[in-house]
Amino acid sequence: MSKSFVSVAVGFCEEDGLLSLDDKISKFLPEYVERTANKKLGDTRIIDLLKMESSVENGINWFFLEKCTDRTSVYFDNTYDKNPSTLFNYDSPGSYMLGVIVERVTGKPFLEYLKDKALRELGFSEDAWCVQSPDGHSWGGSGVLATLRDTVRFATLVKNRGVAHGKQLLPADYIDEATSYQIANTTQY
Repeated sequence: MSKSFVSVAVGFCEEDGLLSLDDKISKFLPEYVERTANKKLGDTRIIDLLKMESSVENGINWFFLEKCTDRTSVYFDNTYDKNPSTLFNYDSPGSYMLGVIVERVTGKPFLEYLKDKALRELGFSEDAWCVQSPDGHSWGGSGVLATLRDTVRFATLVKNRGVAHGKQLLPADYIDEATSYQIANTTQY
């Protein structure tokens, strides 16, 4: 569920002109890209992370990384051989990175940005929150904590193609693209 919240936050950032889906992540995280040996990772675009088509091959399981205090660094410290935009691979850390990017361009936690953009309009609970990683970023891959009622309100916004209470809060074309078939998610070809 958290990944869907991050995706909608990205959609609002695009609508606000803060980023483009074709932007490379190197634009937002240059200090990490400059020091990594994996230049393919820097060429990964926002859309690649949304579609889980980054150069990450097997994801990174941060739950088992003891003493991992900077998850953004860990993402860039690994080497990957795959070119972005070529193959689906489930990548929770990619969703985390999208959350980091949203926070960088908005200057606030991505869930707070979403509350400002739409969630309050929906009657979303102010008590909803997102787990913070040790490096201070919202855990966009799996950390959103909200009530079932909040989740239904969010899902209804998506189901209604970005419309709530008769107002178009998020462009319908973004929702349509985000909820359409993107890429085969099997490794059996």
